[in-house]
Amino acid sequence: MFEKVKQNVAPKRDKSLVLAILLAVAVLAAALPPVITALRGSYRYHDFVLAFSQSLVSARGGGAIEYTAEDGKTEPISADKVSRVFTELTAHGLGQSLRKDPDAQGVSVSLPDGTSLAFFNTPFEREDGTLLGVTVRYTAPDGEVFAYLQRDTDYALLVQLLEL
Repeated sequence: MFEKVKQNVAPKRDKSLVLAILLAVAVLAAALPPVITALRGSYRYHDFVLAFSQSLVSARGGGAIEYTAEDGKTEPISADKVSRVFTELTAHGLGQSLRKDPDAQGVSVSLPDGTSLAFFNTPFEREDGTLLGVTVRYTAPDGEVFAYLQRDTDYALLVQLLEL
């Protein structure tokens, strides 16, 4: 009779599979926010490059491009000079995306479509002791502001490319 009672008892479920699934879900949930943030920054940088490229193409089609130096003096410049600066900036990649619109003095370029590119010296000490760094702010035609901090970009070189 004892054997019949023992046969009707349901076997215990193995909880290790459920715990493993819960652990995997928790790890995935913890890993997603940094990945999403990184992807958002990458896509935003892509949007910046695309918007500025389009502004540069339209500037080559006609219209005045104005360069404003640190001393406030404004002069017309060619699209080729702005293109050289853009090439130098994009060669260093994304840099650090800034959430807040930087408000500092530097040099700026105003393009015919109403966009502007401004950058200013933001020195950071590198491992070899040199100081390099630029904060870049681009205002797109729709008013969206892209701001980046690029640690390995030489501010003096960018200004020189505009003034040559």
